[in-house]
Amino acid sequence: MKVWLSPTGNTIKGHVLDCAVGPLVERLRDYDPQLYVTWNPRKLRGWGLWEVRRRPDTKSIVETTQCDGFGIHRMEYKELNMINHVLDVPFLNYLILEKLKKMDMWNQKETGYKGKDLVKTLDYNEAKHDEKIDEESSRELEYNLKQYKSEIGWFKDYVASGQNPYRIADYWGK
Repeated sequence: MKVWLSPTGNTIKGHVLDCAVGPLVERLRDYDPQLYVTWNPRKLRGWGLWEVRRRPDTKSIVETTQCDGFGIHRMEYKELNMINHVLDVPFLNYLILEKLKKMDMWNQKETGYKGKDLVKTLDYNEAKHDEKIDEESSRELEYNLKQYKSEIGWFKDYVASGQNPYRIADYWGK
């Protein structure tokens, strides 16, 4: 007699090691009111696992129709896996809260990163990078000028003697 055990994610919801879902969801909502937990039976090769997800903050356009030359848009809260999926957990326990706090980039103060200043930080880093590029290009230009010191001196004397400076175009690329 053979006993086969196949994936039971569609039949059984949860895991033996799960804590109570209700109080955990309440604690998650204390941390962020948009968080919730759902069971996904298709993951973990059919055995299923819990997903911590975040409800969308804003509505998106779901359907667009035309009526008398005007566009009519139907808007709803629509979840996208790429945006609203937060965390996969094989079983529920209160360590999920600690994991979420470590992952949360908006509230991390011990690392010095604050999500509220993200745009300011990006602008500052971009300005620093642009300054560095300008400084390197000016150093490279100075170096190239030093390499052609005698030619530039000759051209300076040529222009100072009253000759046409646009004649330099005749010598470009030679």
